Amino acid sequence: MSEQVSERPNFSIKKFRDDPEELREFETASEELTAAVRRLIDLTVRTEVGVDELRAVAASVDDLTARLSVQATDEPLGLHWGSDGKVRGPANAAAGRRN
Repeated sequence: MSEQVSERPNFSIKKFRDDPEELREFETASEELTAAVRRLIDLTVRTEVGVDELRAVAASVDDLTARLSVQATDEPLGLHWGSDGKVRGPANAAAGRRN
């Protein structure tokens, strides 16, 4: 899925998704997940449900986390060069679409 394209000390850009349509679909789905997680975080702070429901939701979140961890990188996300020729920093704290 990813291959090393360029490397300098403490800096690398990886090629990500060869097919531009697959890249667009992946980015759209990632943004949808990011928005859902933001809503979850918001409600985690504001909820007043009971202890049993909090524990049930925590177990559900753990299950979802396990599903995502099946195929995840072990290294920092860094920069990616997409099949459309653009360099992306999806985890960038200021502009990352998946942050």
